[in-house]
Amino acid sequence: MLELDHIDKREVVDMGDFEKLEKDGAVMVLDKLELIEHWNNPVMVLMPSKEEYFIDGDLEICLSADSFAKCIHEIPGEQKLLYSEIPMVVAIRIVCKNECKGMRIHGFEEGEVYLTKEELSTLEETADLIHLFQALKVKQITKKRVCQLLQNRMFYMLGEMPTAATQDEDIFHMDIVLVKGEEYQAVKLYTTKERAEKYNVRNFNIHGYTFKELGNMFRKNYGLMIEAEQGFATVFGPEEI
Repeated sequence: MLELDHIDKREVVDMGDFEKLEKDGAVMVLDKLELIEHWNNPVMVLMPSKEEYFIDGDLEICLSADSFAKCIHEIPGEQKLLYSEIPMVVAIRIVCKNECKGMRIHGFEEGEVYLTKEELSTLEETADLIHLFQALKVKQITKKRVCQLLQNRMFYMLGEMPTAATQDEDIFHMDIVLVKGEEYQAVKLYTTKERAEKYNVRNFNIHGYTFKELGNMFRKNYGLMIEAEQGFATVFGPEEI
């Protein structure tokens, strides 16, 4: 955490990877947040003190060094602020889990955008899941413990569980993938029904099950692949669920 006198001019988040979307209120901005390839990318947060994240009840974040510099120039000379780098996923969780009004985001093509806490709450479960999987990735938690925590969490799959007949004919009526570097296939799971519908290009039926139910259905035959954020999937093998 540094004072504003020591500004790092490097680019924090590469915004070039975003699709060009027309401005359409909070819903469109939420869609843009979900397009961030890695929610672990750092964003700059302006803070009134080391102990306080919120300025007048809002979390002020900048997605790039340019937007950060612009914010600094607009701050009155007598106002002294600090800044810190935190992952986007942490910023979302901070707003969702604390008493505050919302998040003001600087750095989108549309300019400054404001999201209320209620609007951001639609991303809370996904943010919690990504945070959990990131802890797993850096070995702060075991897969066994993650499975325990996910038992009652709802996920959505595309298609039907294969029968003996469809397996013999090598015809699969669900969305499965061959896991790279492994000798098993995994059922793709989605965190929300809306996300499942978005990727349902083969018009499968969509079914929601808890992680526990999915484990009972597929254990020892298929793994489970959860892509909580774009480009970052977590796989549980047939013997791990």
